[in-house]
Amino acid sequence: IIGFQMNMPIYLWGFHGTGKTTILQQAAARTKRPFMRVQHSLNMQESDVLGQWTVKDGSTIFQLGPLPMAMINGWVYCADEYDTAMPNVTTVYQPVLEGQNLIIKDAPPMFRKIVPHPNFRFCATGNTNGIGDETGLYQGTLMQNAANYSRFKITEEVQYMDEPIEVSILQSRAKLRKQEATKIVRFGNKIRDAFSDGKISMTVSPRELIAAAELGIAFGGKYNIGIDLAFANRLSRVDKKVVQEYMQRSFGTTA
Repeated sequence: IIGFQMNMPIYLWGFHGTGKTTILQQAAARTKRPFMRVQHSLNMQESDVLGQWTVKDGSTIFQLGPLPMAMINGWVYCADEYDTAMPNVTTVYQPVLEGQNLIIKDAPPMFRKIVPHPNFRFCATGNTNGIGDETGLYQGTLMQNAANYSRFKITEEVQYMDEPIEVSILQSRAKLRKQEATKIVRFGNKIRDAFSDGKISMTVSPRELIAAAELGIAFGGKYNIGIDLAFANRLSRVDKKVVQEYMQRSFGTTA
């Protein structure tokens, strides 16, 4: 909220499922700011951000991309998965991160210079802080240009939620009793600790715990089955065995 109020570009990074994008969406919603989320990928082009010439009703027109649209209308522009973008795309953002006008060299005169609306804000998310993937979990992320990242005035690592908050989310989303939700969250925290200690090669996110809880309910309260379907079946055989040992301790049974 401070970043939005002071017009400071924000970069949030961390493990999947920590709520990076949701935090920005909710901050924008609660301060009544229109929000635009733009996904980045390795094959994204400059034109996907700025706009391009296209044919409509037999005429050639220039269609503005999401960035100039957000700048003109005063929206919050969220560059999601920023660390998967190629340098030719992230470079486009540099003058915008500095609060300057955007120049679209291929656009017609009326759109060549985009002056940011006073309410325009820029934020971004990623699984890394731009120095590359240290965990091996996030294929496709790239080591990024330090000069580009230095233009973000606020950078923050988003950690997994505190237990009481995550328990309340499981209660709300999966319609669990507090006791059941607490067991599942504590299991998840054991997995996260094991990942941090190098005992397994994968961590578990709140969205996977929510899915596991919903599936567990569907199987008559057998949360071990839900955890297998939502999480453990994607692990190596060695990691899955470790996870099932944690399930035995947490739920008293394995799938």
